[in-house]
Amino acid sequence: MSKVLLCCKNKKPQLVKHYEGTCGFSINNIAKSKWELSEYEQIELNGKVAIKCDFEVEKIENNVNGFGDYKLPYFETNTLTGKEIEERSCLSYGELKGRLQKDGNGFYGYSGYAIHIKKMQIFEKPKDIDQYFTKPKKMNTLQGFSYVSVSIDNVPKNMIYAIDDKEKECFIISVSPEEMYRIANGEQTLLVRRTVLKEMLK
Repeated sequence: MSKVLLCCKNKKPQLVKHYEGTCGFSINNIAKSKWELSEYEQIELNGKVAIKCDFEVEKIENNVNGFGDYKLPYFETNTLTGKEIEERSCLSYGELKGRLQKDGNGFYGYSGYAIHIKKMQIFEKPKDIDQYFTKPKKMNTLQGFSYVSVSIDNVPKNMIYAIDDKEKECFIISVSPEEMYRIANGEQTLLVRRTVLKEMLK
């Protein structure tokens, strides 16, 4: 099964990984990790791939509760209530609503996807994004038509289907420094996205 790789967006605030027996993460303007942190050695994680995990994708659907002009959409998946989605993604109701896609079904129509993060592995040494390659594409070369992969130069805006250095397929998802911090410290176990790649739904 393909893995999901989490890449920290190359934007402020700065996220760092510390070492001293165990490892921990810290970030500007966020309370310190529950792990022991060391100031002696650190690796900057912005723009790097830091976590590999298994995943499961669920469709987020919405229904409506309330009466008259006070109707509000509420969200759920096959296995999660709206409250559980909020808690596991560390999003408020308003933030969750902002992450979802208006689907044209009037004021109440929203949809999106919940990506469950499972069996997380934090890389001892984070990887550069250019260590991964695009899916091979048929191109016209000097030797004729052949399938070519090129290294990925930039952190994807949302997610990308990729090949790792062992020629295994994977999905790279970009997350904010705050999301990476919470995921690494076990506080967040769910990502909410408006869309996902069709290959992730297989």
